[in-house]
Amino acid sequence: MRLTGLPRFDWIRANTHVPALDIGCEDGKVFQGWELERYVVRCDIDRWNHPNFVQCDAQELPFRDDQFRTAVLGEILEHVRYPEKVIREAMRVSRRVVISTPLENDWDSNALPHKNTMQDITKKYGNLDNFYHSEKQRNANLLEKVSDLKEPHSFHIREWSMDSFRELMERTVKDGWIFSMEERKIGNFAFILCLMKKDENQ
Repeated sequence: MRLTGLPRFDWIRANTHVPALDIGCEDGKVFQGWELERYVVRCDIDRWNHPNFVQCDAQELPFRDDQFRTAVLGEILEHVRYPEKVIREAMRVSRRVVISTPLENDWDSNALPHKNTMQDITKKYGNLDNFYHSEKQRNANLLEKVSDLKEPHSFHIREWSMDSFRELMERTVKDGWIFSMEERKIGNFAFILCLMKKDENQ
């Protein structure tokens, strides 16, 4: 889910030091048109037609330790089965991690949670093949869609609260790292914004 043009993109960019890795980049809008976009490597489980793109699983990134100054997790943690693994991989390849994830329970009633279930997809499209075809039709940059029967990722697998997300971070963040997080209401929507950094004082 990428709701284009919302101010959280500005927050993400302001906290991104290059070279950077955009994990789960999807259509690439977070850094599209940014003056430092050429220093951003994008990666996703699906194959997209982006410059500096690598197709890979966020749980097993094919990059060196500390290869990037920043790793960005923009609306990906609600889609993955093992968010701890994704965060730890982002920590491994970078010195800071920037996270944005929906706080759906705080969305206004006219902006219902943007959550696709397998049942919803089947009802609307008939089957997953039709859904994947429609995804490609909507975005010409999408070259290959990995089946959700192989690796669920097109749907929101979980919903976060501030408490549950803080518990996730406390379980995941290791010694030598610090994090801060906040709730930010943006129009009808609400998001958790989290910044993780290696503690330079240790």
